[in-house]
Amino acid sequence: MRSWQNPGGTGTSFYGNDFEPKEPSPVPRNRWQCIGFMVKMNSSPEKTDGEQAFWVDGKLIARYAPGSVTGYWMRDVFRLDETQGKPFEGFQWRTDSRININKVWLLHYVNPAEGTAEKNAAWLAKFPETKINTTTSTVWFDDVVVATKYIGPVCRK
Repeated sequence: MRSWQNPGGTGTSFYGNDFEPKEPSPVPRNRWQCIGFMVKMNSSPEKTDGEQAFWVDGKLIARYAPGSVTGYWMRDVFRLDETQGKPFEGFQWRTDSRININKVWLLHYVNPAEGTAEKNAAWLAKFPETKINTTTSTVWFDDVVVATKYIGPVCRK
């Protein structure tokens, strides 16, 4: 994590990091999706060998583990870039081995400021079947499973 580690000695901390897959995975309307998310803690406090991965309907969308992808940090965002990047270094989720994951927090975030006409037009050109609703955003959570290993999609279709 770089959010709170004052990247580059800039004196600036960020409220979280942004990891985006190379290709976006649009969320279709009126259909359940099975979302999987994995976090693997770093093996010891001084190591940066932690991981995270993300699945949609059983398809691996993104995995960030030491050496798994190539890119570079731009403030709080890891930009994928095989031409001018370096192998991902991994996460240092904790600096004390007594710290483990102890909470699962389900939420969704919608930022209408990002829905500029230019961005919307580019998105619609790439995914013409997608409808953009700038006034209402609803997410339902159901059949939540927390596990210590990957169990695959368990969603109803």
